Amino acid sequence: MSSEETLRDLVAFAKKHNLEELVWKDEDVKVAFRRDAVPVPAPAAPTVAADAEESEDDALVVRSPMVGTFRRSLSKDRPPVVMIGNHIKPGDRLGVVECMKIPTDVVSYAAGEILQIMVEDGQTVEYGQPLFTVSPIATENGAE
Repeated sequence: MSSEETLRDLVAFAKKHNLEELVWKDEDVKVAFRRDAVPVPAPAAPTVAADAEESEDDALVVRSPMVGTFRRSLSKDRPPVVMIGNHIKPGDRLGVVECMKIPTDVVSYAAGEILQIMVEDGQTVEYGQPLFTVSPIATENGAE
């Protein structure tokens, strides 16, 4: 099988199984790629998402999507993605959690304002660990 056919098969496999990242190695050839995930639209009714939940004071808690190292910026020479006081909307990237040199976006699922950043840049985080608190704000259609 040619390299081109192998690459096509890998891309088809990733699409079929809805994979965002794929690493494949065969003898002296290594292929790794990542495709951008489509941002998840905000729910029409207020619900608790897997990575965000409402606390008692109506602030949302954005949680880590995986185990890894939390990064506030996309690279060392760039500023943090968000800071306290920033206004965000659904689908905005808030930071990344890196595992085995592969970054996974931490994404907002609601519109709001960043109230607190609960972990330091470079800190190891667990799955579901609180990363941010967000004060939800109403969007144009009235939903939070």
